[in-house]
Amino acid sequence: TSRGLGDVYKRQGLLDGDVITAIDGDVIAESTELVVSIRSNAPGDSVELTILRDGRTQDVTVTLTAAE
Repeated sequence: TSRGLGDVYKRQGLLDGDVITAIDGDVIAESTELVVSIRSNAPGDSVELTILRDGRTQDVTVTLTAAE
């Protein structure tokens, strides 16, 4: 399933439809890897996401927030 992004992540440069392919340089091949990687950080930590948007790869740094 797909979840919409919260406004806080949109303000940090992410868009609905972006595909996260790596976090801090570690390739994300499955959604479970994404969850484990995010949970290994704390709210307030910054991580560099490599995303695929419109067929192009780019890096975006985001600051994690607590789950709502």
